Amino acid sequence: MYPQLLATDAGVRVLTEEDPTYLAELKVQFVSLASVLDDWISKIEQLESVSRKNVPAVGLTKIDAIVAAKASEESALADPSVEIWQRQRRGRNLF
Repeated sequence: MYPQLLATDAGVRVLTEEDPTYLAELKVQFVSLASVLDDWISKIEQLESVSRKNVPAVGLTKIDAIVAAKASEESALADPSVEIWQRQRRGRNLF
C-alpha cells in the first residue's frame, strides 16, 4: 500500500546513483509515515477521529531538483540523425 521503494523501481535506481543518502532518508520518512497511516486506518475503521498532529514530513524537494536536472540534460540532447547522415554522405564521396 505504501511506497515500497524496491531496488527495481526506476526512481529508486536513479536515487541510488544520484543521492543514496537522500534515498535512505526517504525510506526512514516513509516508514514513519506508514505507522501514522496504519494508526489512522485503525481509528477510521472504529469510527474514531484522527489527528494530524505528529505527522512526519516527507521531504520531496530533492526529487524535484533531480527531475529538473534530468529535464535540463534531456533538453540539451541533440538528434544525431542529421550528423550521422552527413557523415555517411561524406563517406560515400571518399570512394
